[in-house]
Amino acid sequence: MNGVSGTADCKDASSSQDSPPLANTPLSGKSIVKITIADDANSYRMFASDAWTPFLNDLRSSVHFACASTLQGGGVKSAPDQSNDPYAVFSSQGLFAAYSTGINTPWIVQTNLPQARKKLESDLGIQKWIEPSELARNPYFFTGQVVGMVIQFDRKISEDEAVFAQADAQIFVAGVPHNKFAKRQMVVLVGRVTGNKGVIDPSGNEELIPALDYLGASNCEKARAGLEAATP
Repeated sequence: MNGVSGTADCKDASSSQDSPPLANTPLSGKSIVKITIADDANSYRMFASDAWTPFLNDLRSSVHFACASTLQGGGVKSAPDQSNDPYAVFSSQGLFAAYSTGINTPWIVQTNLPQARKKLESDLGIQKWIEPSELARNPYFFTGQVVGMVIQFDRKISEDEAVFAQADAQIFVAGVPHNKFAKRQMVVLVGRVTGNKGVIDPSGNEELIPALDYLGASNCEKARAGLEAATP
């Protein structure tokens, strides 16, 4: 895929494969061929689609050939057979990780956060990802839109109303299911923006904060981490 860049280490004998995401895999404790792909808009789009599979197959073949040529060029009369060498592919910010146990074996995906984000958008009908602070500055700019955000559950204020918060931004949410969230739980929240709502804070003062109608939420840690880590 054009525009995707990265580096390859023909033999990575470090202990990195004994740490997540490769711990408790067939690669644990082995010397591996390690490929690191830069996290940018091009690689993000690739990982979010099914295009990564043929891309990584071609990349693995190219790296296999390059590593064999490097060994031969380094004074090795006969380069060792690398057909059974394990391969690990990582994105530089941890948004994607996969491994294979040989040159022709399938890729086993450990992490694919761009694809998890794409699934969230489809499952929850998200039209736009925003920061809570963006909504706090001008909720009427987003009125009627279905938005998604990473935010923390703060408190219930009635049977089906709650306040979510992140840093200095607070969001009023109507239609929240009963006993859906735990105190200080971080979630991906989805709702339709309705404007502002006057809310009584714990000290008894009323404040005007952005308001949403609740449409859904996910507490999937990998998906939430992907949203926080990168936006194409």
